[in-house]
Parts: sequence; structure tokens; C-alpha cells
Amino acid sequence: MFQASDTKEIHLYGLNGDDEFIVKGENRPKIKIKVWGGAGEDSYTVKGPKRMARRISVEDTEYRNSYDLSPGTRQKTNQNPPANQFDAEGWLLRYYLD
Repeated sequence: MFQASDTKEIHLYGLNGDDEFIVKGENRPKIKIKVWGGAGEDSYTVKGPKRMARRISVEDTEYRNSYDLSPGTRQKTNQNPPANQFDAEGWLLRYYLD
């Protein structure tokens, strides 16, 4: 569980394969959620009022991805999203060295 007093943003990366992200809620989250898709055909669903959706951002390519987003959701199209550049081995090494 994430606490807003400790966490300002949560980053979700869909790395390889066909990923499905579903965000639902009625209240405005105190923590921003950023979702980046990677290779594959990804699906994004954000369901909730505008005050909730404004705290969610989605970034992926236009190619074969589906978006069902509530008004207010931030959506960015990028032909080379950050998830395509994510290096798990490098991240783990930095995590354990800190």
C-alpha cells in the first residue's frame, strides 16, 4: 500500500507483451499515477469523474493500442515511450547500490 505522505507519484511500465491497465475510482487520488506502455498491443481504461481522471496520465504509441479514458485523463502519444527504454537490470543494480 502506498501512502500519500510518502509517495507523490506511482509509475507503471508495461514492458513486453499485451498489457491491460484499468484505473477506476470516484475520489480524487492524492497520488498521481503515470502509465507507460511498451511493445505489444496495450489497453488502457480509466473510469471515474474528471477530478479523479486528472491525476492519471497515459503514454504509448498510436500503433494497435486501445484507449477508453474518462475526460480529464492526460494522454500523450510518443513513438518511443519510456517503457521501451526501461532497463530492468540497470534499475536493479542502481537499487541495490543505493
